[in-house]
Amino acid sequence: MIIGIGWTSSEDLMVIFESGEIQIRSLYGQLKSLFNVIKDSRAIDFQIFNTVNTYTGSYTTGCVILSAKNKLVLVKDVYDPKIQQFPDIPGSGELDSWCIISTDKNCTVLASRQNDLYQIVYGGVPQLLRLNFGVEYNSIKKLCVSFSHDLVALNTDTGYLLVCNNEITRIIHKYKADTTETALDIAWISNKAILALWDNLYLIPLGSDDIKNHFEIYYSSPCFLIQELDGVRVVTSTSNIFYQVVPKPLRDIFEIASIDVSSALFEASIAFYENKNQKAEEYIRSIKEKGALEDAIANCIQAAPHEFEPKYQAEVLRASLFGRYFDDYANAASYVKMCQTIRVLNAIRHPQIGLPLTYLEYEALSPSVVINRLITRRHFALAIEICKYLNMTDEEGIIKILSNWALYKVSQTDVEDNQIAAMIKSKLGDTPGISYAEIARRAISAGRSGLAIRLLDYEVKASEQVPLYIEIDMPELAIKKAMESGDTDLIYMVLFWYKNKFNNVSDFMKDISKKYHIAFSLMLQYFRQNSQDDKAINEFNDILNQQNLINEQVCSIINVALKQQTAEKKKQMFDEAKRLYLNKEVFNTNLLNDEIKLIKTQENLERNYGKKFDGKSLYETLGELIRLKLLDEAEKIRKEFKISDSSESWWHLKVKNLAKASCWDELEKFSKSKKSPIGYEPFVNYCMDANNVQEAKKYFPKVAADNRFNCLIKMKCLADALDLAYQKKDIQQVNIVIGKCDPSSQKILIDKAKMYRGELINK
Repeated sequence: MIIGIGWTSSEDLMVIFESGEIQIRSLYGQLKSLFNVIKDSRAIDFQIFNTVNTYTGSYTTGCVILSAKNKLVLVKDVYDPKIQQFPDIPGSGELDSWCIISTDKNCTVLASRQNDLYQIVYGGVPQLLRLNFGVEYNSIKKLCVSFSHDLVALNTDTGYLLVCNNEITRIIHKYKADTTETALDIAWISNKAILALWDNLYLIPLGSDDIKNHFEIYYSSPCFLIQELDGVRVVTSTSNIFYQVVPKPLRDIFEIASIDVSSALFEASIAFYENKNQKAEEYIRSIKEKGALEDAIANCIQAAPHEFEPKYQAEVLRASLFGRYFDDYANAASYVKMCQTIRVLNAIRHPQIGLPLTYLEYEALSPSVVINRLITRRHFALAIEICKYLNMTDEEGIIKILSNWALYKVSQTDVEDNQIAAMIKSKLGDTPGISYAEIARRAISAGRSGLAIRLLDYEVKASEQVPLYIEIDMPELAIKKAMESGDTDLIYMVLFWYKNKFNNVSDFMKDISKKYHIAFSLMLQYFRQNSQDDKAINEFNDILNQQNLINEQVCSIINVALKQQTAEKKKQMFDEAKRLYLNKEVFNTNLLNDEIKLIKTQENLERNYGKKFDGKSLYETLGELIRLKLLDEAEKIRKEFKISDSSESWWHLKVKNLAKASCWDELEKFSKSKKSPIGYEPFVNYCMDANNVQEAKKYFPKVAADNRFNCLIKMKCLADALDLAYQKKDIQQVNIVIGKCDPSSQKILIDKAKMYRGELINK
C-alpha cells in the first residue's frame, strides 16, 4: 500500500510504500530505481527534504521513514541510497508530529509526543528540549520547518502557532487562532510570514505584537500548499497562485509614497514616454543631484525579473534604459544580461511549458538545471533555442539535448526502426560528443535490437560498437568492426567471447580460418605463445594438423624438443619434425639434420671431456671448446658444419674466446694465419676486455687509421690519443680526451689538451 508520494529536486516522483520500499520514477512514470529501507516492520509516515550544498549550491533530496516501531530511518540521498538509523526516540506511544532539519553537515529530527519535544541528531543522543513557550498546551500537533531550515513553526492543541529558531531556544513570534483544531497544512513564505490552512487560508505576518494578526483568504475548493524557495504556491483544482514577500527592488519602486531614487527614475520614464511632460527632467535632475543615478538604474534592472507580467517588465526595463541616457559611464552588460534572463523566464513560464519559476529560483537552479527540466518535459526545441540564446557550451547544451531527444525517440514503439534511425541520423549527424552507442544501448534495453544495429552503424568508435554487438549476439558484426579498428585488444576480446560458443578449440579455429584470416592468425599467435602445459600444446598441435600448417607444426615440435632434458628425447622429436616435411622442404630438412648432428656431437663431447654441452647452440659449443683450449676439436667441428674460415662471425668467435682463455700465443698465431676479415680493432678490444694492455699493443700498429683513436682510448693511452687528435685537427676528439682524464692526477695532460683545443679553435 502506498503511504505517500513526493518529488525530488530533479523532478522525479518518489513513491513510498507501507513495506518500506521507495520507488523513484520519472515525470512520465517510468521506474528509474527502487530500494527498501525497512525489513522487520512497516512504514507509517515519511518526510522528504532537500539539502543545499554550501559550496556548489546544488540540492540533494533525502527522506526519513517512521516505522510502526517508532524507528526513524534516514536516507540522505535517494539517488545514492545509504540506509542510516537514527537513535531510538525516548518513551513509548505514537508521535504527535515530527519534522526534519537538514544541513549539508548533519540531519536532525524534531519529534513531539504530548507536551515533550525531542531533538534527535543522527549519530548523537536524543535530547528533551525544555523551553517555556509562555502558553498553555498539552501537545504539539504539527511542526513545519522553513525552506532555509532556520525557523520552525509549532501548532499546539490549544490553537497557538509558535515560531522558534531551529534549535528551539528562542521564541520569535506567537499567533492565536480562533480554533483549537490542528492546522491541515502550514507553509513558510520565506522567513517573513506563514500560510496556515484551517477552514480557510490564513496569512500570518511575523513580527507583529498582535497575536491574532492575520489576513484570511477564502477558497471555495480544497487547496494544497507547496513551500518553495521564496514563497508558497497554493494549488486548487482551478488555480495556481504564488504568494511571496514583495522583493525589495519592487517595493522601492512601487511602494506608496516611496522616496527611493529608483521610484523617481520610474516616474521620470512614465512622464517622458507616456505623459510627455517636463516632470521627467525634474525627476532626473533630483536623482543626479543625489549622485544616485547609477543606483537607480541598477535597482530598476534588478526589479524587472521579479515581475511576472511582460507589460510591467518592459516598463521597469524602459526606466533603466531611460536613466542610462543621462549616465555617461553606464555599463550595458548588466542590462543586456537581465534582458536575456527575462526572455528565458517568460518562455519557460508559458502555460504550455509549465515552469513558473521566480527569478530567485531561476538563479538558484542555474540555466543548466532549467535545461534539464525542459528536457525532462520533452520541450527539446525550446531547450535548444535557450542554449543558443545564452551561448551555453555544447557539452551542457546542444549535445545533451540532442542525446536525450534521441533517447526519447528510441522509446517510441509506434514508429518503425528504419524511420527512427533515419530521423536520429538526420538530426544528430556527426555532431561531436554525440554517442550513438549510448542511444543504441537504450534501444537494446527497450528490446529493439534491429534499431540498435542500425544506430551502431553510425558510431565511429569501435570500442563502443563492439561490446554492444556482443550484447545482442551479433558475432559477425562484432568481429568485422573489431578487425576494421586494428585494435588487437578489442579483436581478442571478441574472439575469446566467440570461442565460448564452440565445444572445442579446433572447431572454433576451423570456423574463423574460413571467415576471418587475420583473426585466425592472431589466435594462432596467441596459442603459440601461451601453450605451456601438455594439454595446451596438444590442442595447439591439433589445430596445426587440422589446418595442415607444417611449418607451424615443426616449430611447435622444436620448441618442445628444446625443453627436453635428455638428448635422446630431443633427437626423437627432431626426427619427428623432419618426417613432417616428407623431403619437400630441403632447406628446412637440412636445418633439422644439422640440429640432430649437433646433438650427437654434443653427446660425444660430454662423453670425451666430461663437460656439459647440452642445450648450447653451435657457436656456443665452439666458443666453449676454444676456452677449454681444445682448438683441434673446435676446428674439426667448424669444418663438419661447413663454417667458412674466412667468415667474420668465426673470426670474432675465435678471437674473443682465445682472449678469454688467455691463449695469447695462439691468438698471435691466428692473427698471422691470413689477413683478418674483421680488421684488427676487435683484437685490441678483446685483449682490453681481458685487461691485457701489452697484448693489445701488439695489434695496434695494424689497426686502420680511422679506428686508432678509439683503440688508444680503450688502451687508456690518453697522451697518444691527444697527439693523434691534434694531428687530425679534431676538436671533438680532444674534448673526449679531456673528459677521460682524471682531474686530480692528469692536470698537466688536461692543460695541454685545452691548449690544443684553443689553438684548433683559433685556426
